[in-house]
Amino acid sequence: MLCKFLSRNRSTPTSIYPGIYTIRCITSSISKWNNSEVNSSVVFLRARDFRERVAIVDSHGSHTYDRLLRLSQSIGNHILTRTGKRDLNGSCVAFLCPNDVSYVATQWAIWRNGGITVPLCNSHPISMYEYTIDDCNANILISSDEYALKLEPMAKKKEVDLMFLTDANQNNQTALSEELTTVEQSEECWDKRDAMIVYTSGTTGRPKGVLSTHGNLRFEQLYL
Repeated sequence: MLCKFLSRNRSTPTSIYPGIYTIRCITSSISKWNNSEVNSSVVFLRARDFRERVAIVDSHGSHTYDRLLRLSQSIGNHILTRTGKRDLNGSCVAFLCPNDVSYVATQWAIWRNGGITVPLCNSHPISMYEYTIDDCNANILISSDEYALKLEPMAKKKEVDLMFLTDANQNNQTALSEELTTVEQSEECWDKRDAMIVYTSGTTGRPKGVLSTHGNLRFEQLYL
């Protein structure tokens, strides 16, 4: 596998993500795969084949793939309601969640509805959150109640819509795990779709955002 690091994202207008860098991965075998085969390997699509299997074990207990699908469906529906959209269409959504099932469910919710995830680290200072949100142009921030005191003043200052997971009623079991989102129904090749921006700290200057596609993430998993 050959990975190329580009100094600036050339596939996205620099006026949208002016400081975002990108990684593009190329493999000799990618041309042998058709879009349907690629899409069938996307984790939140393939999860439907393993509904009853345990996906995550955290401090709250064990969680099946079916539960992850239901949680992400419920969270995703609330994101779309808050934004007034049917497709996030590559918008950045920042999130700060504890290291449990809510982290993965939130990540899936954003991906399943066409957004780019921008994870925030719970050990970073508020100034870093402000910088990250400004840099990636995120207009919505998702978090859990435990970070309310930390995030509410910042969200008000930056005029960012702060959505708590309790608002999404994430325990709502009426969400259907077999239901496909608008993006899941229409996307022909997830590999080419932008997925995540991770901010890396450097020795000099401010951290830079590195943009990865779903294809990058999938190949990273394959070659680990």
